[in-house]
Amino acid sequence: MWLEYLIPALFERQKQIIRQLRTWIESIEEQRLVQGFAFNHYFGGTDVQDELRVRFDYPTEENSSVRNELRDRIRPFIPNYIPQGRPWVSNEEVLKAYEFGSRCAFLFWEKESQGRFPENYPSDFVTIRNQQFAFRLAPFNFQFHFNHGVMNSLGVPKEPHEQWIHLLALIESTGSRSLEELCEWIRRQPPRLFQFFG
Repeated sequence: MWLEYLIPALFERQKQIIRQLRTWIESIEEQRLVQGFAFNHYFGGTDVQDELRVRFDYPTEENSSVRNELRDRIRPFIPNYIPQGRPWVSNEEVLKAYEFGSRCAFLFWEKESQGRFPENYPSDFVTIRNQQFAFRLAPFNFQFHFNHGVMNSLGVPKEPHEQWIHLLALIESTGSRSLEELCEWIRRQPPRLFQFFG
């Protein structure tokens, strides 16, 4: 049974909160208090407030000790926080995809803490100089190849499946209702964005 808890916070604070919760979330899964977890950042939209949504897949029903511990861990950030779980319902493959994405993020932060990956990889694009390019966007390069690397490692064929996944994600993220609207969105992007692609 999946329940989600809404934690109102601006985007930067959301990132601080979920990083602080990582080891605790992993520990409650090890204790089998939950059998899965996921989280999502919501920010900058007009239809939903800025909030972090933390989701747990409980073996049977909501565990009050988990809910109370979540409350205590959030209160240093939001002093009057009271967690209220609500059902998180979707198709099974969607739930599992968000869970997998959250696990990937936790793995990245674990490796980052061990010095394996630089912390700027999931950050905003950073301009750096090297001998091959006049400039290179290091985090963009990581994020782009991360997406391909996950799909390739899972055995998703690049043509046509991965291409369709990227196209559909772009259509959804830009709010385009047609391919014509998507093309118009691409035309409005700054030309320097496409210099990276040669």
